[in-house]
Amino acid sequence: MVERQQVTSRAIKSVGYNAKQSWLEIEFLSGALYRYRDVPRAVYDRLIASPSKGRFIVRFVDSNYVSERIDVADGTPPERLHEALQMSLDVGGAARSQTGCQIDERD
Repeated sequence: MVERQQVTSRAIKSVGYNAKQSWLEIEFLSGALYRYRDVPRAVYDRLIASPSKGRFIVRFVDSNYVSERIDVADGTPPERLHEALQMSLDVGGAARSQTGCQIDERD
């Protein structure tokens, strides 16, 4: 279990980091919870400092680290990261990201 802290974001509810395991956990407003493995602490620190958490995750985390959805106890099939972001955002006026999902720069 990774202790997460709430963040200000239009897509992300909370983030946490386990230094011993080098795990980054991201909980989306949609309820999806992802764990990324082998993430350096510096990446977590940059995420926390980023003005756009969703954009940072799409650009620097999702394409560089192995992830797994860890909250599938409700029987919902795992969704891809961009689907979790899409569900969490009000995408009016959003820009298209590298993964093909729409990310609002203000998230």
